[in-house]
Amino acid sequence: MNQTELSLKELISKEGAISLEKFTEICVRDYYSKQNVIGKKGDFVTAPEISQVFGELIGLWCITSWEKLGRPEDFCLIEFGPGNGTLMLDALRAIESSSPRFIKSVSIILIETSKSLSKKQKTRLSKYKVNWLVDYTQIPKKPTIIFGNEFLDTLPVRQFIKVEDSWHERLVTFEKNQFLFTLSRKPSDCTHTKFINCEEKSIFEYSHHITKLTEFIANHFLNVSGIALFIDYGYIQDSKGDTLQAIRKHKFSNVLENPGNNDLTAHVNFSSIKKLALKNGNSFFGPIEQGEWLTRLGIHLRIHKLIQSNIHIPSYNFMNDLNRLINPRYMGKLFKVISFSSPSIRNLEGF
Repeated sequence: MNQTELSLKELISKEGAISLEKFTEICVRDYYSKQNVIGKKGDFVTAPEISQVFGELIGLWCITSWEKLGRPEDFCLIEFGPGNGTLMLDALRAIESSSPRFIKSVSIILIETSKSLSKKQKTRLSKYKVNWLVDYTQIPKKPTIIFGNEFLDTLPVRQFIKVEDSWHERLVTFEKNQFLFTLSRKPSDCTHTKFINCEEKSIFEYSHHITKLTEFIANHFLNVSGIALFIDYGYIQDSKGDTLQAIRKHKFSNVLENPGNNDLTAHVNFSSIKKLALKNGNSFFGPIEQGEWLTRLGIHLRIHKLIQSNIHIPSYNFMNDLNRLINPRYMGKLFKVISFSSPSIRNLEGF
């Protein structure tokens, strides 16, 4: 047994079956404490690792968003889940060459809980003055631009299963030397009445962590001007079903096997985020498919400029990267882009 398995087994022996939310929270925490989980040699590849153009376009988008905020002289640029630091590095390179004033005015903050990833980020971003925070509720009360790529899907979820007209929470227990799913004995306090008429054994997912994060950011934007951008995979309308998945070495794995060594993610409910943002007085934009959003930002022109400045590299390499990012068969349709902001913001580039 690895250390994560031992910790989970001990917790279950003390408290009984634990929520799926608690199980994934511990697994994700331990998983990101390991080395080399992102990239071709790791378990998964994200858009910033495919092409520098992805991060550069987000950097240029941040400039136009800063202009929408009135070009504040003292503001924060914050990334949630910065991974290896690639996205922020590419974004800052594009910003630096296009708007020196932006660079002079900005305070760069990375929200990161993993010490091993923080170490990589510090090495990669050594050219810039960067601050790290573990707790996002500690971000400064000043104008803010936030972005996060494939961050929301890593946040833990709870699952509820309909049994005899009642919703029971899905739990994780340990029996016969293995982790197994079980259900709460009593009906849960799940109040998602929109699914009251769905069929027996339907599964509903809910992320308290995403709700808490969205409400915090939305309220932050009511006190100080700000814009948030998130890119992830998920569903546009409220939906039912089990989307929790485990990835190991670029292949699907069993969610309950080898905990702490798999990348655990769940699809994001964009409809829920939109409702929360609007309820808290923010403007909301999207969801829009990643392929369309990047096209509107000018990814084709950016790729062709990259080809022209790197004549020693075969052009098909860059075109393959472009295809992976915008083609509906790959990341172009699966990934969605959303943004929410202070109520004074009426339109944003790309939406």
